[in-house]
Amino acid sequence: TATNMRHSAGPISTAGSLPSARPVTASRRVAAAVRLMIGLDFDNTLVSYTALLHRLALEEGLIDDAVAIDKTAIRDHIRSLADGEQKWQRLQALIYGSRIGGAALVVGVSDFVKWCRARDLSLCIVSLKTERPAYDLDGVNLRHAALGWMEAHGFFDDAGFGFRRDDVHFLDNRTQKVRRIAALG
Repeated sequence: TATNMRHSAGPISTAGSLPSARPVTASRRVAAAVRLMIGLDFDNTLVSYTALLHRLALEEGLIDDAVAIDKTAIRDHIRSLADGEQKWQRLQALIYGSRIGGAALVVGVSDFVKWCRARDLSLCIVSLKTERPAYDLDGVNLRHAALGWMEAHGFFDDAGFGFRRDDVHFLDNRTQKVRRIAALG
């Protein structure tokens, strides 16, 4: 979800289509006056794993086609199997690690980032992301995997989303995340 980490000039809705990218003088003045910073989470806000999760669970023989393409349905089905929790954690390690390349950009992210950039609003990513999964299969650093996914999707290209690597903050736990948000202002 998008989080206003500085001051609010009013809610920004991403429901439906975003307002046109034409300059809005008042919002630019407000953003400049209060140095508006919008923080975005990574998992399930910028990147969607649902279709990948379903595909990998099918490949691994953990579900059949009758299980909906829905994270909760997939998780609950896998957890009901013998050693289900271990199988679920193994699948999560794959989707967040070595198989993250098959995950999709969440619909609307591109339009939202362009809308913010057109208004000179600062964006950063603040997300819980440990370096290693609880069930480590192949030694993949989850933070490096996420950065690689962002690189492949144009997050660090000036012609793409225009993030800098120091706009990305991965933290180990909620306490660290809250502290980072406070430090960012």
